[in-house]
Amino acid sequence: MENFEFELTEELVDEIIFCMEDQNTEYVIHCVTGAIAPLDSLSLDEQDDESFTDLPEWRSFDGFIMMEKFISSLHNPLYREELRNVISVGKGVFRNFKLIIKKYEPLKKRWYTFKDRYMKDLVLNWYGVSREAWRYEKMGKESLETENLILSDFTFSADCNRHEQESIEAEEKLIKEVFGEGSLPGQYQLERIRQLREDPGARILLLCAETLNGSFAGIMWGALWSPQAPSEGGIMLIVKMLYVDPAFRGLGLGKTLIDKLIRKAEEAAVGTVYFEVPENLSFIRSLLEKEEYQPVTRIYSRPLLLPYQ
Repeated sequence: MENFEFELTEELVDEIIFCMEDQNTEYVIHCVTGAIAPLDSLSLDEQDDESFTDLPEWRSFDGFIMMEKFISSLHNPLYREELRNVISVGKGVFRNFKLIIKKYEPLKKRWYTFKDRYMKDLVLNWYGVSREAWRYEKMGKESLETENLILSDFTFSADCNRHEQESIEAEEKLIKEVFGEGSLPGQYQLERIRQLREDPGARILLLCAETLNGSFAGIMWGALWSPQAPSEGGIMLIVKMLYVDPAFRGLGLGKTLIDKLIRKAEEAAVGTVYFEVPENLSFIRSLLEKEEYQPVTRIYSRPLLLPYQ
């Protein structure tokens, strides 16, 4: 490792990354001052001076590896498969990759955030500072979570009237995902949801997510319940529906819907939150367990062979 004496500022990191990506020029950096210069701009004596050293190596192959890692980090199967198809074709990989990225605004933001972090990690490791110790304090304390940037593309409202039909369709899609097409347990769950949604006496907490252009992105809602006799714990929120449109999955939208609806529940003096989570939705169970929710029950089902079958 080089014995660098200069301070690695945010501006210097950005300059190093810019020079790394310039494939037409070879740059060096002064180990004491941190000054960067094209190698061919130095005199022969300066080029032989051990005070200068190379910047981190960055080749086309390294860019391809970064794209592969980005694709592997995506949870959304629509984005992931489309990008994988692009990089599997030998010709025009980088150009076609960028065209796909630009086609989807949430994906574009996620890519630029991923690339920024990836390149800065390379520079920090090259500089010889561990990421854990550095913790990006000299980088303006930027967040390690991409979701905060991604979710700036969504708005949230308790008024879902204009998305009523899409919300109903979302319920049907989720039930189909969970139980399969035309299953009896799925029909039962849909009927329970419909009855509760149409019950004029039901107390509903609801939150709808939409894109900045007003398109439906997701929904979460639940019913408030309290015993007739006052008891410890007071009101309970029974969450009946959490759905995110497939085009926006993997961006943290589901977790944000949960967080925002829970805040509304706290304002409504809710003492307990109860999620009904189907067995095969393991990603929701994992999310809830990370938030310290505890499982309280499990429902089992088994088809029976009827005499006339």
